[in-house]
Amino acid sequence: MKQSLKRNPGRTLGFGRYLAPTFLAATASLSAVEFENDTIEGSLDTTLSFGASFRTTGASLDNIGIANGGNRYSVNGDDANLNYDTGLFSDVAKGTHDLELGFKNLPDLGLFLRGTYFIDFENIRGDSPLSDSAKREVGRDIELLDAYLSYDLPLARPINIRLGNQVINWGESTFIQNGINVINPIDVTKFRIPGSELREALRPVPLLSASAELTDTLTLEGFYQFKQEEMEIDPSGSYFSLKDTVGPGATHAMIGFGSFGQPNMESWVDNPLYGLLEGEAAKVPTISNPGFNPALPPSAANAPFLPSNAAGIPKGSSRRASDDGQFGFALRYFAEELNETEFGFYFINYHSRLPYFGATTGRNILAELQPVISQAKAGLGQVDGLMAQVTGGLAQVNGGLAEAEAGLAQLSGAISQMEAADPNNAQLAELKAQQAAALSQQQGLLAEQAELNASKAALDAQQSTLTGQLTSLQTSLPQLYPGTARYFLEYPEDIQLYGISFNTELGATGISVQGEVSYRNDMPLQIDDVELLVAGLMPSRPFLADIGTIPVVDTNGDGVPDMGNPAWKGVSMSQLGYQDFNSYVKGHKRFDVWQPQFTVTKLFGPMAGASQWVLVGETAATIVPDLPSKSELRFDGPGTALSGNALAPVILSGAGGHARDRYEPADAFADDFSWGYRLAARFDYTDVFGGVNLSPAVAFSHDVDGITPGPIGNFLQDRKSVTVGVTATYQNSWQGAIKYTEYFGNEQYNLMADRDFLSAVVQYSF
Repeated sequence: MKQSLKRNPGRTLGFGRYLAPTFLAATASLSAVEFENDTIEGSLDTTLSFGASFRTTGASLDNIGIANGGNRYSVNGDDANLNYDTGLFSDVAKGTHDLELGFKNLPDLGLFLRGTYFIDFENIRGDSPLSDSAKREVGRDIELLDAYLSYDLPLARPINIRLGNQVINWGESTFIQNGINVINPIDVTKFRIPGSELREALRPVPLLSASAELTDTLTLEGFYQFKQEEMEIDPSGSYFSLKDTVGPGATHAMIGFGSFGQPNMESWVDNPLYGLLEGEAAKVPTISNPGFNPALPPSAANAPFLPSNAAGIPKGSSRRASDDGQFGFALRYFAEELNETEFGFYFINYHSRLPYFGATTGRNILAELQPVISQAKAGLGQVDGLMAQVTGGLAQVNGGLAEAEAGLAQLSGAISQMEAADPNNAQLAELKAQQAAALSQQQGLLAEQAELNASKAALDAQQSTLTGQLTSLQTSLPQLYPGTARYFLEYPEDIQLYGISFNTELGATGISVQGEVSYRNDMPLQIDDVELLVAGLMPSRPFLADIGTIPVVDTNGDGVPDMGNPAWKGVSMSQLGYQDFNSYVKGHKRFDVWQPQFTVTKLFGPMAGASQWVLVGETAATIVPDLPSKSELRFDGPGTALSGNALAPVILSGAGGHARDRYEPADAFADDFSWGYRLAARFDYTDVFGGVNLSPAVAFSHDVDGITPGPIGNFLQDRKSVTVGVTATYQNSWQGAIKYTEYFGNEQYNLMADRDFLSAVVQYSF
């Protein structure tokens, strides 16, 4: 059969923290099922596996939001810890098939297909806390991966053309990402599956690619991409998820710095004011607020539930990049005279595979609801006028009644005296007639008094209703505003990458060395997400000052009362400056980014009973020469939950934003230089017992210095991880593996520090 169409497994990989643990597994040789007839020949490789993963450490309270019973100043990244206790968190059956076809009548044409499927019995169960969107990602899936035609042009020099969904590996990175190898995004959820393989996690993209051998030592490659594809990230609330605001299933970004819980999508309440904004009645999910923060305003602290739009910014639709404009070229030169070193030179124009936070500010709900407020105020004014008239009428009637009662008393006394002195006095009849008239006048006044009292009671009720409506409108405006803002994910376009690489061997030492330097022109970097949310809330500041119904303070001395929440004007809470209503807040800025990285591999002979062992080490640095100072603009670092503004505790104290006067120090945010290294070693023991080969292995990761700007995220100073495991292989078909991973170092910002786990898998290939 002709040369295999599969991806070259010897190519370098460059998928950082996801790949290192997969190094632990010794790959079994596939014994494919081959077939042919008069027109086609082919092979089918099948791998079936069953595996499970277990959490070995309990959740740290420091990684659980205050409203959920922990100590963290955010509830936007604790769903995984709330959803998974120690014990089983993944229970997966998986299959992957590779089909390769050749055509005897067209010997230069080939077809390659790869498909994979899995079901996770633990995460797909009906009582799983995951959302339906999350379950679709980590509960079950079936997917066609590679699907392309390959054609070798019948020329003097080999030229290969491939069309379809395919993977291209460029560059020389091994473990650390953000190198030259950016063409194909990865499916992070596939890497999380016990027994995962790299071929299942790389996302093929629709390409036209070509490779031409120009000379014996020079090869030119190129591609054009037809459709944008992005990285598949961990769903919200899944075990490895660190941000509940990003992945599938995300609905809100909660403000309040840990004081409010997430929306309860099974508990909805009427929100007539939101209905006024939208023109129809509306329901919104509730959020829990157990009152962990006594600094909250009374209206919030005393409410067991609040509408979610009072403390949460809804997630808007993602802004995907264009399908057009992605292409690249690679020139490879084999320098035999330089110790048989291969050099590579690269250019790629691509759109981001990684998501970035963006935001839009909310609507001017004060202006939108002003007619309703004015109508309520006008109605209240009319009622007040009528009340004044009724009150005046009652005063007159009460005065008339007093006069009538006094006159009746005089008449009754005179009649009594006259009847005692002279019962036949002619004036007695006249006095009795006057008494009857006075009684009639009194009855009339009493009837008028009763009528006026009834009118007053009705006006009192109407006045109370209108006052309540007005107060509700006024006090709810700041709660309504966050629900009209949006945050979303976006994928910036036209990142230009230039790269150079080499790989060689150092004589007969058994040491191979490879490396690359990548330069990205106008690489977008993520601004601190808290900074972005604060900027998105900024237009809400005037509401309370304009209405004046809730106690407010002038925290910045500009003579205008401030809201006492994360959005205020004057000495701006946000480094992004003041934002207007209905405006786009860009969550990233572009900079030139350099990344050198080098890998050394040493294959050793027999030692300690092993037939051989291999040691691989890679180091890299991410450099952003023009990154501004953190006092000018802070860029996102992992695990930051609070503002980096030192004034934030004072400014936000009225809203319970920063309990205990906390803010993030400058060294928690991204740096212009960061570096780290990765080490991995594997020992191979052949025929240990009954034809079984054993391969124990260990991998170690250490982020030495600095914090890489997001969303690259290569390095977080002092973050470490270690994975140990052993793989057993029998007859190159059966394989069993067990491994344990521990995360540690920089526990305050390393949110993986409590996610240690053990996994085991059994696999059969044929």
